[in-house]
Amino acid sequence: MPRFSVVCMLILLAVLALAAGACTESSELGSPNQSLIIAENFVKNSPTYKYDGIPETFKLSDTVPMDNRIQYVFEFDCRHAGYGDRTGQVLAQVITHHIAMIIVEDEQVISAVMDARWDMVHQQDLNP
Repeated sequence: MPRFSVVCMLILLAVLALAAGACTESSELGSPNQSLIIAENFVKNSPTYKYDGIPETFKLSDTVPMDNRIQYVFEFDCRHAGYGDRTGQVLAQVITHHIAMIIVEDEQVISAVMDARWDMVHQQDLNP
């Protein structure tokens, strides 16, 4: 009986060691989750979205892993045409669909482009 208890304890320790290894792996995998939060917050705090983005249209439409980077593609609608903070501008009231491609590396947004036209980091048109 004591020998059986020792074997059971060894098996239990082995299982606990494997479980601890799995927990370590999932905390490493937590980084993509943190990257997603960073990317989502970046878009939601961008002047275009904050100005007149429609929250119920906001969605993550794609995730593309790239080496040590992750690209997230978000889509949302705005109540007016244009980009950035448009306070004081005369705007057409038209629902405008936007696609934002955000690249996160080392928990930093390194690139953010909306509609393949608007640099969200520098708040300027890529095609002047």
